[in-house]
Amino acid sequence: AREQLRLEEVPINFPCREKEYDQVYNKIKESIDELNGRRIFISGQPGTGKTATVRQVIKNLKEKVCKKELNPFEFVEINGMEIKPPEKAYSVLWEGLTGDRISHKDAEFLLNEMFNDEDNEVSIVFMIDEFDSLISKRSIVFNNLLEWTAIPNSGFVLIALTNEIRLPHSLLTKSQESKFRLERLDFEPYTHEQLFTILKSRLENIEIFAKEAVEFTARKVSAISQDARNALCICR
Repeated sequence: AREQLRLEEVPINFPCREKEYDQVYNKIKESIDELNGRRIFISGQPGTGKTATVRQVIKNLKEKVCKKELNPFEFVEINGMEIKPPEKAYSVLWEGLTGDRISHKDAEFLLNEMFNDEDNEVSIVFMIDEFDSLISKRSIVFNNLLEWTAIPNSGFVLIALTNEIRLPHSLLTKSQESKFRLERLDFEPYTHEQLFTILKSRLENIEIFAKEAVEFTARKVSAISQDARNALCICR
């Protein structure tokens, strides 16, 4: 039961985010199929399933690659709270792709060359969690990431997860908004019914909690934070 309730556990079934899952899955798959760049911004308060949804999508897309039903792609994820200064994102991305640790200046140069390579055949999906902790207004890093997604045949898919509803557009000039056309997905807070469903799915075939105890936990968490991670941690 403790293993099933771990925050790091990617469940087989992902209840209460089916619509959001389908949207993310279809956008990323389409980009991989067509080797197109993309800019996806997912917003919502903490604990609304943003990170878990993207990880589940990537897991399922990787399975399609193994079955040779989808072109190969690379996936790298970082947490913005752990990247200081912001330019370090370049070197972390490069290391995730190649295994090589280099300076952020060298990584920026090599990434730029990679994304401008007309012979590129592999998509790169780059997820930045806690994006609002990494990027500030007029950020050169943010601008470079956006520019790379716009290069024809770059196959660079940027997925930014943020707790701030208005963040992406507050960082862009009007000309940038027109050029890059950010795709926005908003994750609404969980209701107590949804939290109950999530806990039930994690504990499927494990008879350890009374139904009333699980429902009590879901109601309490819904009233205080609406954060699914808190519900999982309480039961764990």
